[in-house]
Amino acid sequence: MRFLDIATAILLGSSAITGMAVWTPRNADAGTQTQLTQMELRDALLRFMQQPGEAWILRSSPEELCTQLSSFSNTSETFLALVNGHPCTRPPPGGSPVANLTFDLFPGEVILEAWPTAQG
Repeated sequence: MRFLDIATAILLGSSAITGMAVWTPRNADAGTQTQLTQMELRDALLRFMQQPGEAWILRSSPEELCTQLSSFSNTSETFLALVNGHPCTRPPPGGSPVANLTFDLFPGEVILEAWPTAQG
């Protein structure tokens, strides 16, 4: 439980730092849009973790986690979980995820990944 608290704090801190970098006038280039997208996707991953609650996530099976995460995807964001290196579903085309969160829940590693669905 403490690990999830620490992971959440780290992600919130990195989002805040990224936010400060994004809104600095000297960074008004294409990289700013990428940073903003990454920050939004990290925030979405945190919202996913808060929606069912940490207690549910800790006691859920990999299949339940995959189903819940899949239902969290929408027209602008696609989410995927990898449990012990095996993806729940096929990753979207277009390369590596823009944001991810790694933690230990089950006997092994769980990675939550996020992609923007529509590139602007």
